[in-house]
Amino acid sequence: MKSPASTVSPLKIWLSQMSVEIQAAIISGVFNLASALIAAIAAATIGKAIGDRRKLKETLKTATDDIAFLLEVEALHCDRNKQETGQSLKNTVREEVRELGLNFSGKLTPGRVRANRTDWR
Repeated sequence: MKSPASTVSPLKIWLSQMSVEIQAAIISGVFNLASALIAAIAAATIGKAIGDRRKLKETLKTATDDIAFLLEVEALHCDRNKQETGQSLKNTVREEVRELGLNFSGKLTPGRVRANRTDWR
């Protein structure tokens, strides 16, 4: 009876019966497949990053357009308050909003919004 150590696997028998050219072709094929797989994964990863960046850019543009709209609403509202009461009440209203826990950084002033909106289109 043969011991387990002396048995030869079917794969080794099969490989020993192949010519060197066939073995080289199989090895080359495996590496070509691996190379194509790596390239496909890299392309998908890069494509997703580009898509994510495009989506983020669109979101930024939407947010900037919304800020421009809200700043214009504030300006018109302040003008109407000034016509009716003699005061714009802009700072009073902003202080009331701050008391609600919201803050306006002031970094996107109307002029900065206009300048930046042309960069993002």
